[in-house]
Amino acid sequence: MLALLCWPVGWVSAQTGASPGGGGVERRALLIGVNQYDEGCPRREMPENCLTNNLYGPTHDVEAMKEVLEQSWGFRREDITTLLDSSAKRSDVLAALHNLDEWARPGSLAVIYFSGHGTSPQNSRNPANLPAADTGALVVAPDDLKLPRASYLVGRTDIRPVLAHLDAKGAEVFVAFDACFSQNTARSAQARTRMYRDLGLGVQRPTDVSASGASTSSRADDSPYRHVFYISAAGAAEPALEIGGDRTYDGEVHGAFTDAMLRVLTRRSPHSESHPGSMSYDELADAVEDFMRPRAYGHTPVRMPGRYAADRAVAEHPAFEWVSGAPLAVAGNRPQAPAGVRVRLDASARFLEPSLEQIPGVSLAAAGENDAEYLIRAANRGEAGQVIVTTPGNEPIYGSGGLDGAYPQDARSVVHSLTLRGSLRRLFQASEAQRGGLSLRAGFTDDAIGETVAAHNPVSLFAQVSAPAQVLVLHLMGDGSTHVWLAANVRNPECMQGLDLQPGQGHVLCQWGGAEAPYGLDMLYVVAFSPAIRADLASPGSTFDAGFVDRLTAAAKAAPDRVAVREVRFYTVSKKYN
Repeated sequence: MLALLCWPVGWVSAQTGASPGGGGVERRALLIGVNQYDEGCPRREMPENCLTNNLYGPTHDVEAMKEVLEQSWGFRREDITTLLDSSAKRSDVLAALHNLDEWARPGSLAVIYFSGHGTSPQNSRNPANLPAADTGALVVAPDDLKLPRASYLVGRTDIRPVLAHLDAKGAEVFVAFDACFSQNTARSAQARTRMYRDLGLGVQRPTDVSASGASTSSRADDSPYRHVFYISAAGAAEPALEIGGDRTYDGEVHGAFTDAMLRVLTRRSPHSESHPGSMSYDELADAVEDFMRPRAYGHTPVRMPGRYAADRAVAEHPAFEWVSGAPLAVAGNRPQAPAGVRVRLDASARFLEPSLEQIPGVSLAAAGENDAEYLIRAANRGEAGQVIVTTPGNEPIYGSGGLDGAYPQDARSVVHSLTLRGSLRRLFQASEAQRGGLSLRAGFTDDAIGETVAAHNPVSLFAQVSAPAQVLVLHLMGDGSTHVWLAANVRNPECMQGLDLQPGQGHVLCQWGGAEAPYGLDMLYVVAFSPAIRADLASPGSTFDAGFVDRLTAAAKAAPDRVAVREVRFYTVSKKYN
């Protein structure tokens, strides 16, 4: 789907009242949703004579968000303004933003939410020829289909001055976009399946990360604001999904990102845990990300300020104030380990069932169960043994790196790949069994990457530990091949020399120049042992198999407080989504 969210915490409405809510904070909300762009255009198609395809979810998103803000977060009905379909034209949205700016004062709280289409220069149907690579725009309801397409865009040049003025006033603002390319304030104006994937091998010398975790050579995570927290559904090159029916928290169609956020805000997410005090914006973002990650939607939320920004005060501020029910907070630094790998077989691929039932850590989802991580179908009903593997969002596990679908795979290679994925997932689960021991943070240093790494887009993998430790870095690619990037007997110019990490400081483990074949869904596993890795596990060679992973799992079970594992999943693609 394509649904955008923009929430400043302190808003603007044509109304003049203010709701005190928790702690006497004045608050308002502007909720915008556009389903209907062109009455003559089918929802799931986009003929050339149509403005863009219509959507199913935005009005449901707005209605659900309004209910949550009223019932759980202290907003009065009269202080929530909704703009839907034909009432959400460019002039309407700009007027609402102006009213927000006029209303806000120091300490006020606002929410602005948009659900609908968006665009950016990375969209091949870029409707307004947006010039800058890092810009984007919301696609609002058109005033007149005969007018230039720029007349139904609300771009970053419209939004950022408002945010800057609100920030200067001292109003707190929460901005969120559930949209394609939404890191840059937009959602795709076309509905196309996307596939993104693997690590490239451009050699760059690793560098340490500063004590805050940010690369000393870049401050990409920094924010131009002090009082604005922004979260998007996806990275700069990623589309975002609209999901339906039995996959959402209330049975209605929603953006996948919106559904996750609603679950967290209504305490329906398993990643929302009782915790004294209020939920911070960071904790909200963590919980949304933790819910989305194992469901393999193909896009990852991006936040600003990022995890390693120099000024993170707003990220640690309580999000709204919990008004009804028990205080809400979410899982912190240690995400909940997902269950074993879940696979759903199409009727055409039932011949795989006996083999998959024998794989430890892999289970089959029955018809009607919607928690499958991978979907398998026969590639050609007339050719036995060839299958296609995708995520529930139709993202290829192994493909060309473009937009033309998944590659067929031999059934034996799929069984081999799932055996490895099951072993690695059991390793992750074993390390999560003991939560009071070694703590490990790991991921890409640039939050904007999301879950997509494209060719020629450099990426860096960081890790931070709570005690002296040594690490391994293992890589499973979409076609089932493996690579060891960091180990005692492995020397890769992309990675640091030595295995030792010290607490209190982040370290860049490896740096790559971008994605290269094979493309698909990749997994990096960072495995930390404190104080040191056992000698028999420190030197696996340049590749690894399920037997080696099982030995790591046995070591983790024997000393769970001294072993920590992080799973970093991402799509590799030959070029950015367009």
